[in-house]
Amino acid sequence: MWRDLELLLISPHGSSGSHLMQSLLDSHKQIIHFPVIFQYPEFRQFSSFHVERWPLGQTDTLELFIDNFIEKHVGAFDLRKSTFRLKGFNLLVSSSIFKQEALKLFHEHSEGIITTRFYIQVLHLAYAKTIGLPVHDLRYMMVHLHGYNGSHFHALSDFPSLKYIALTRDPRENCVSYYRSLEIDYKERFLTLKKVLIPYYILKYAFNIRSLVDFSNCLSKNQLLIADLNILHSLGDTGLHIISKFLGVNYDEKMNTSTILGRPWLGNSGDKKPIEGLNPARSLLKWPRALNKIDLDFIELYLGSIMTLCRYNTHILSPKDSFHENSNLEWLIKENIIVIAKNLTFNLLRIELSSKYPDLHEEDILDKAKKISHSIDIKFPGQILSYDKQYGKIDESIFVTINDMISRVFTIRIALSRTLRWEFLDPLPQKHLNATFLSPQTISNHRT
Repeated sequence: MWRDLELLLISPHGSSGSHLMQSLLDSHKQIIHFPVIFQYPEFRQFSSFHVERWPLGQTDTLELFIDNFIEKHVGAFDLRKSTFRLKGFNLLVSSSIFKQEALKLFHEHSEGIITTRFYIQVLHLAYAKTIGLPVHDLRYMMVHLHGYNGSHFHALSDFPSLKYIALTRDPRENCVSYYRSLEIDYKERFLTLKKVLIPYYILKYAFNIRSLVDFSNCLSKNQLLIADLNILHSLGDTGLHIISKFLGVNYDEKMNTSTILGRPWLGNSGDKKPIEGLNPARSLLKWPRALNKIDLDFIELYLGSIMTLCRYNTHILSPKDSFHENSNLEWLIKENIIVIAKNLTFNLLRIELSSKYPDLHEEDILDKAKKISHSIDIKFPGQILSYDKQYGKIDESIFVTINDMISRVFTIRIALSRTLRWEFLDPLPQKHLNATFLSPQTISNHRT
């Protein structure tokens, strides 16, 4: 019975292949999904956390909910706007037919009230009917969530028996992919962005893994499968057999090819190279050759215990080592502040010069601001020591503003670094990942 449709969550932790996983499960006849990052229903906020109900009122109220869903998931109906970016195919799915099917199901099967669970089941069933997928075989609704904003726990309250495939990746390998993508997209700005963004990347990765741990402890072990992207590529067909067994569905050889609604999908990898499914060549680790010691120290110092928790080996010094004793780390933070200070100075000078010299050509203003900002020297903790006055003089008020802002940024970054170190270096006492790992050990269990 379609009311027994269960939920399958997939979420990435870093750039770890959640779109790839969705594309591999796309062709399975027992799984239906919207080819987008799913926005879990928001009307829950108008009711109890535990009893999610809202009255089935007039048809126009119900239509409003459906219209709102279509608007938030437009990529499911125009695949050119989907995060999967399909090209060269019939890319339109009729939103009007979907709406008709959904309204019909709501009115035929509701009993005066609509729970969030029923709402999600109806939307997926209506989509299956719209795209011509047989509904009698369906077992799972695959929902692709990004980030931890409460949606995972809301989903669990609606579907207590849900299954969750969490995609992970060694943060060092993820960093290589991140750098490659930045280099391709931003070219000459790559080195600047690299220094500015790596603290943000580490903070986001740590938050997501901590959230995964918290959520895993609300699940039974057989509800959560953690799949590392490189291991998934190395296992190939065997990995897909393990995933099928985890879900309790029949293995289908079509899963070896990446598709979205049956159309070939060529991937969204950081190197922009097309893929057609799992590829053992992509299982090879690149970080030992691609990252320098500063990058490795920075990542492992902050994420060491989290990496161990996720079964990634580390080579960092003891957690007891002082933050200030790691000169490479301190140097990287200073480099990060210098980049921020130069960019800040450039932008403030550009505004000041444009106001003071309205007749000056914009290219001359940009050149002048660039030369001054690039010449500044910073004395830590966060004050400009000097700048080259041959290019022009910085107005005193601007100079004070820049000094104040640099000092604030430096203080915040040092505090953030210490917080990251103290909170994340040994972050999860008496907690563990309550999950099954896709690994060589899983292969042995699968074969037996």
